[in-house]
Amino acid sequence: MAVQTRLNGLDLGGLQTIVAGWQSDPAKRQTVWRTRVEWQDGFGNTFQSRSHAPVLVDEPTSLGGTDSAANPAEVLLGALGTCLSIGYALNAAARGIELKHLALDLEGDIDLGVFGGLVEEGNAGYSDIRVRVQVQSDAPREALEALHEHVVRTSPILNTVARPVNVTSEVVVSDPSAASR
Repeated sequence: MAVQTRLNGLDLGGLQTIVAGWQSDPAKRQTVWRTRVEWQDGFGNTFQSRSHAPVLVDEPTSLGGTDSAANPAEVLLGALGTCLSIGYALNAAARGIELKHLALDLEGDIDLGVFGGLVEEGNAGYSDIRVRVQVQSDAPREALEALHEHVVRTSPILNTVARPVNVTSEVVVSDPSAASR
């Protein structure tokens, strides 16, 4: 019988090597991620991470944008959904579960009153986010439910949006005449 080396599109040996590296050197588990955002015009912005192509973000016309791209609220839902999907692929492979199909639908509720300056108090962000995961696999239902619970519990992005996180910020004001020198 042949030893399976790939599952759900993932190199099982490569994943084992990564995890072994984390076990032998805990410092490798500590990561820092960076993204640069640059305003374009109106509500249009791009963000770029590492050497990847810039991603455009805009607002729909109903909020004053040009609807040229997803808005930040949709990008956050996309980040959450893709993090969960990655967690499914990784943890299913680690458990020997073959995924035949996986789709996640996410939606969330935001009251724009605080953001729009109409009210002073309240939550400017999502009050509720709902995720529906559709999974197709030959694995037993109990195994898929256990996988789901594990993925939800261990998702870095879900944990970030579901609990308070320390955010620091600063403003650096540059001299506009410095650019023309």
